[in-house]
Amino acid sequence: MGATCQPCLKRPGPSIEVQAVIFDLDGTLIDYEEASRTAMCDVLKPYGKTVEWSLHSRVLGRKMHDVATIILDSLDLNDQFTPDSFVSTYYKRMGELYKDIKPMDGVLSVMKGFKEMGIPMVIATSSYEHSYVKKMKFHKDIESYVHLHVCGDDPEVKNGKPAPDIFLCAKKRLEKIVGPLEASKCIVFEDSPFGLQGAYAAGMMGVALPDPRIDHKIAGTDFSKAKWVCNKGIKQFLNVLPTLKKVPPTPMN
Repeated sequence: MGATCQPCLKRPGPSIEVQAVIFDLDGTLIDYEEASRTAMCDVLKPYGKTVEWSLHSRVLGRKMHDVATIILDSLDLNDQFTPDSFVSTYYKRMGELYKDIKPMDGVLSVMKGFKEMGIPMVIATSSYEHSYVKKMKFHKDIESYVHLHVCGDDPEVKNGKPAPDIFLCAKKRLEKIVGPLEASKCIVFEDSPFGLQGAYAAGMMGVALPDPRIDHKIAGTDFSKAKWVCNKGIKQFLNVLPTLKKVPPTPMN
């Protein structure tokens, strides 16, 4: 089990070397999951269906097309929607909810801490680009801290989480700005078990941010490989920042 993000982590010993930080977006930086589930339920209401948290737990962090496929199969609605038509209808409803989505408690303080340490940050989200642009219009303060973002429909992201593609793509693009990076010195913040699996597969350190609304047994969550587990949200990571050490890009041989 990864260490919990408690003040006791301010212990003597070698600092943990960090070159870059990669944040998931939905459920990590902004409280997207409640709005997302509301939108899905609104789309399905005319058909007498709903998305319980148990079902939502199975799709957390996946590409939207994969989400649609799982939901339509689970609720026996393939005669009413194709995955593409479900996604289109879902995003239309979500467009009405973006303005109400709040940042997660403590996000800006954590990002400020990384900036003060000189550690570059990026966002790697399964959201499609058009959705990212719409929702981030209401979160310019968050976006101001990051060098770049990579979305789930990016042509270089061939496979969605739990594959490592999106994290490796984010690292590759950040390297064009700051220089060569070691995957083992990159930290990934994720609320999704699929996102954490992708971070591990990329060889990166993981920060698990469990959502208390999610049934983690159904989601198949395994926090044993996480470097840290913040059970009370990302704000707990403020206790970890003093244990980190920023190191420069890795020199080319």
